[in-house]
Amino acid sequence: MKNYLNFLRKHFLVLIITLVIGFLGTFVLIETINQQRSYYESIITIDDINKFDDELLIDVDFLNDIKKTDKKYNNIDVEKMLNKKDFSYVIDENNIVIKTKCKYYDVFFIGSSNTVGTRAKTFIKDVVNKIADDKCQVTFKDNTNIVTLKSSLNSWIFSLYGLLITLLMELLISFIFLKFKKNNKNINFIYDNDEIFATCFHKKFWKLSAKSLIKVKDITTIAMLFALMLLSKLIPIPSGFGNLGLSFTYLFFAIISLIYGPIYGFIIGIFSDIIGYFMPNGGGGTFNLGYTLQAALSGFIYGICFYRTKVSFTKVLFSRFLINIFMNAIYGSFLFIFVAYYSDGMTLVNYLEHVKYYFLLLSLPKNILYLLPQSVLLYYVIKIINPLLARFKLIDQRLVPSSLELKSK
Repeated sequence: MKNYLNFLRKHFLVLIITLVIGFLGTFVLIETINQQRSYYESIITIDDINKFDDELLIDVDFLNDIKKTDKKYNNIDVEKMLNKKDFSYVIDENNIVIKTKCKYYDVFFIGSSNTVGTRAKTFIKDVVNKIADDKCQVTFKDNTNIVTLKSSLNSWIFSLYGLLITLLMELLISFIFLKFKKNNKNINFIYDNDEIFATCFHKKFWKLSAKSLIKVKDITTIAMLFALMLLSKLIPIPSGFGNLGLSFTYLFFAIISLIYGPIYGFIIGIFSDIIGYFMPNGGGGTFNLGYTLQAALSGFIYGICFYRTKVSFTKVLFSRFLINIFMNAIYGSFLFIFVAYYSDGMTLVNYLEHVKYYFLLLSLPKNILYLLPQSVLLYYVIKIINPLLARFKLIDQRLVPSSLELKSK
């Protein structure tokens, strides 16, 4: 039991991060399920129901014609929506109640009773007005065509279940791992000397980081790595989450910060974003200094986690957790909505509503899903490349596992 508790204490950070991932992952899963099951409901009053050709409401060709009237309807799959009966209506005297699944209209909205002007609302309104076409008078409920969301599962309760299951799995896996773990030689790594540090909270750590580029070899090395980093931007990889993509840029970024520290990691982040913006597939859209700051802080995080220290999987996972969750998901969601959708007419409440659902339905799921694979890849890349870096004296020889001193017997 003592060894088991020591093992849990040693891997405390990994366990906490895994618990957070379990909680957030379950929350995102339930929110996504709710989004898939939710539907919009609209009540329309027709003054002369006999003049209203209601069969056009489920006519594929007619709905496709409405779809072509506005490019914001391009993603609506009319055939699929009708085949699955996700666009339906009921006539009650002079009222028509139209229900349609919200998943066909909004990329990152779930919706609420305060959400007017959604694609579902405008699509229904265009369809009904086209059918009426001066033959009858159409009145939308409260004259606003308010969209009402119908959903069920409680995300917070299920997230607590996910947290509990993750905790039980951690304890079980830790027990199995400790039970079958082979006896390895213990390594006594000497931290906090004049060259190698356990943490970044040392004055000498920052002095060394500020003086990294003092040799021609260092300048040449960082230039080569920076060039490879920029070239990797030309190979975008679809993530499966809307316009969010993947690349191997972070591998070169982490290596630069590992060798030269947080200060130069911050500077390289600035240049990579600015130069990368003007490269093919590297930017596009509106340039914003917020993305530059995001890249710079990512390099800074790599630097404080990897520079002049033994890089363990815990530190790699922690660095990617900070970048994926805080820099990409949280900060990135606020920034993306501000750049892409914010205007003078948008209220703060509406802005936060956009951020909330972009964060929950796209950004957070993507960054949680790829957190572990990215961490594993980065860890093994660093593990493989460290001996080569030590051979060329770009990092301290003692940071290479083969040159660590063993404990004296």
